[in-house]
Amino acid sequence: MERTHEDRSELKRDEENELKWEPSVNEAHIGVGAKDGVVTLSGHVPAFAEKYAAEKAAKRVYGVRAVADVLESSFPAAVTGLGSWGLKW
Repeated sequence: MERTHEDRSELKRDEENELKWEPSVNEAHIGVGAKDGVVTLSGHVPAFAEKYAAEKAAKRVYGVRAVADVLESSFPAAVTGLGSWGLKW
């Protein structure tokens, strides 16, 4: 049985609960929207790994057809090679 648009608040609540139970995600950083089975994740997380974990958790929830991930994440300077010196060519 598929969810209908009337279940929007239930899907949103289920999504928020799933993020709350995912240990690698701080749900306080993430806003959740839901409409017609499409879940939107928004906000800013400190690391790409948390963004990835949030998207995976979102896809686990029953009734989700698609995830629109508009989360922003930061990369540590060591990963980007920027540090205080900027790009080195």
